[in-house]
Amino acid sequence: MILAAGACGAALNIWLDVYGIYRDTHRRHLKVYGDERVAKYLLSARYVPENFNALLIGSSVSGNWNMAEAVQGLRIYNESLLGGNIVEEKCLLDQALSRPGMQVIFLVVHPFLTYSHEFESVHLTPRLKLSALGSQSLLNAYVEMLKIRLHLARQTYNEFGAVDYGKAKHELNATLKHMMRPDADFEVDPIALQVYLDVIQEIRAHHVRIVFVVPPVSEDLLRVKRAAFEKYLGLIHLHVATGEELIDFTSGPYAGFRANEDHFIDGVHMESAAAAEVVSMLNSAMGEFPSRLAVAAQGRARGLGGAFVKLGHDGAESDFVKGGENAEKTASATKRFDVVPGCFGPAGAFSR
Repeated sequence: MILAAGACGAALNIWLDVYGIYRDTHRRHLKVYGDERVAKYLLSARYVPENFNALLIGSSVSGNWNMAEAVQGLRIYNESLLGGNIVEEKCLLDQALSRPGMQVIFLVVHPFLTYSHEFESVHLTPRLKLSALGSQSLLNAYVEMLKIRLHLARQTYNEFGAVDYGKAKHELNATLKHMMRPDADFEVDPIALQVYLDVIQEIRAHHVRIVFVVPPVSEDLLRVKRAAFEKYLGLIHLHVATGEELIDFTSGPYAGFRANEDHFIDGVHMESAAAAEVVSMLNSAMGEFPSRLAVAAQGRARGLGGAFVKLGHDGAESDFVKGGENAEKTASATKRFDVVPGCFGPAGAFSR
């Protein structure tokens, strides 16, 4: 009888299929319920690649960017995790790239992604797929769904993976407060940095276009961290290949947006309307992206190179930097950074 009850429970969970694993997901509108990491990992196995052709890879900094079809007509799913690092994001990316169809990955460039390589709440492995048949995390998802249906809780995620932070102002969390302290370089976890570089290579190996995006921070914060941001961005620049684009919201043309403190909840995270404005500016900065994508694809087919383009406020080419994949330069550049306490090896050095 116990086995029969368990089988019935599993069958019910397959029929409900809140993560889109067992049934066709086309035209379904699946949202995140329960543990965000479990939900997005499982949604990325089928729902995301069957319904979207582009991803946003980031942390909570970009968590409420509702990109949907707002950027060059691409169907973009927001894979950003609250407090997420690049190791966790890679797990989601691996799932989404396991099926064909992805055209563009928007990869956030922010030191939070490479601050740590630890899993926040749960290890994201294929074994999690079993949890969709019956588990505590699935039960938690059902409880949250019920509370929302009964208007006892607020729907915070939409079907595009974006979360609503609301408008309430608050202080930076302890980690960001430590990161944003004045006159200090950003700490870089060498394992996380290597995973970030692996992610870049993985995307290229799948012949998917990368657009690097540097999110805005409030002008007051940026003023005391400008040198640190420039160093960090310089480190990533070493691995931006020819033809790949970077849109930098910490650059001069966006100073007016950053100067408006009402745009920010805590100086780093934005309220929803401001996040929507950033998405709109991102769309404008992309300019003629689809045609450039086609030209770049033709160039790659012919073995031709090009210049790395850093886009300004109006999508114009504001400067050119030769990209490359030089591990020796990266190791040298990384020595300018501190390493998160607990990481192996001397400060700034890579450890294998």
